Order: sequence, then C-alpha cells, then structure tokens
Amino acid sequence: MSTNAGSGRSRMYCRVIPLTKEQLSAPRRHLYCHIEPLPEDQLVEAACNAIKINPKNAPSAHSQDLAMTKEIALLTDTKWSTPVRLTIRFVDDPKPSRELRDRILGHFNAWGDHGDITFHEVESGATVRITVLNKDGYWIKGLGTQLNLTDPALPNMGLQDITDATSDGELCRVVRHEAGHALGFGHEHSRAAVVDLIEERRAINFFAATPNGWSEETTRFNFLTAVPESRFQASGGVDYASIMCSDVPKTVMKNHASEDAADIPGGSDFSATDKMIISATYPRQQ
Repeated sequence: MSTNAGSGRSRMYCRVIPLTKEQLSAPRRHLYCHIEPLPEDQLVEAACNAIKINPKNAPSAHSQDLAMTKEIALLTDTKWSTPVRLTIRFVDDPKPSRELRDRILGHFNAWGDHGDITFHEVESGATVRITVLNKDGYWIKGLGTQLNLTDPALPNMGLQDITDATSDGELCRVVRHEAGHALGFGHEHSRAAVVDLIEERRAINFFAATPNGWSEETTRFNFLTAVPESRFQASGGVDYASIMCSDVPKTVMKNHASEDAADIPGGSDFSATDKMIISATYPRQQ
C-alpha cells in the first residue's frame, strides 16, 4: 500500500503485483474423471459376461472354441445389447434434491436422443449407483457391462460436489461423460496419438496435486496407457471435441516449452462424430 498526503487527506492505493510467467501459464485445475479398473482376477469373468450380453463384444482374436485368457479379455468390448435399458440409484442419505436428480437423469438420457438408450431411477438394486458426497472426484468403476461385476452394496460412480448450484454447462460436461462410460465408451484421449504427446513425470505430478490427488497408478491407467485402436468405434484420428475426450493442459506435454505447445480443449457436449457413433453402436429398432 502507498499513501498520498498531498491533498490533505490520506488515500490508499493498492500496489499491483504482476503474475509471473509460470503463474500465467499455469493450467486451470479442476476435477478430472478417472476410471477405476476391475481387479485383474475379474477380467476374464467380465469379458465372458460382456460377450454373453452382446456377442459383438468378442474381439476378432477370440473364438468360442478357445478358452478366454486375460490377454483376450483386455481386447473385449463392454457394450450393452440394444435396446439399452439401464437403472440408476442415488445411494446417498439424504439423497440429492429431486430437481438435481432429474437434471442428472436428463443428461444420462440425452444419449437416448441419438440411440436406443433409456436410463430410469430406481430405489433398490440398479446398474449405476451414484454418490455425490464422495471426495474422490469424478469416477466410475469399470466400463459398460463391467458394472455388473461391481459390489451391489457400494456406489460405482462418483460425482463429487455436484449440487443444485452446479451450472448447466458443468453438469452437461461431467454427467454426459460419465454416462458414456456406463454405456461402455472409454476415454478418447486414451488413443496412442494423444498418449504419445504426454510427458510421463509431468502428468504424474500434475494429477497428484490438488484437487485430484491421484496416485501414480491412477494417472498411468487414465492418461499414460494407450488403449488398442480396435476398442474405438471411429477411425481417422482423435476426436478432440468428443464428450469422451478430457482436456489435457499443455504443461504436461513433451513439447511444453515449445511455442507450438497447446492445450487439448476436450469436449463439453456430444460432437458430430459422437452422435454418429452412438447411432451406430445402439441403433434404434426399426
């Protein structure tokens, strides 16, 4: 503070402290979604269950005449059969307000605008069991048909701090993304073309910090491990506008010091490619 006494009265001025270059380039920190994988000893069972529900989940490397292995299980898809009719339960006590539950359910059912998909709320059981009171961020246990193997007594999806005050834009971005996981869609940023851009140690440090607080294992699974291209429904490159693509800050990129470094913005709603994939994966019955 400085004081101007020339006018006969004391006036206070605030000294502006400029941001450092590092502060100006610091990424906006927010909660990211992370997928919690099933335990390894459940992978074979989950793959067999997925193929039983939808035979199209079987990878080309698998034959009904061959025993399922963990290697083949990792290539097995997790999509539901069409039409998709899934249940949701809010497990917190007390539950979120009726208005908030309706808003969340509405974003789940937005997937039904482009495919034969319906979610409805139930009071017991449920395939998707949501908590908004957890402090583990945005997460889901497994993908698609793998939800059938999660402990029915526990939540298998977390929407930390989603409240009545959450903006429509944030609710759309977060809930539609998590609904995509429940339908068996993985992260678009897990394509090798994106993973190869990320500097390992910088990413591990970034996601370990507040507000995410991830372990190294969680970061490796969600941002540093490329998913086989056979698991993606669209070829022809990464869809950076996909609702299933999270933003990736340039500060974790291998070329972070380059003038060419740029953030991957990620998707905030369905992209045109998303809509085509949903319609092709879960087509409406004629």
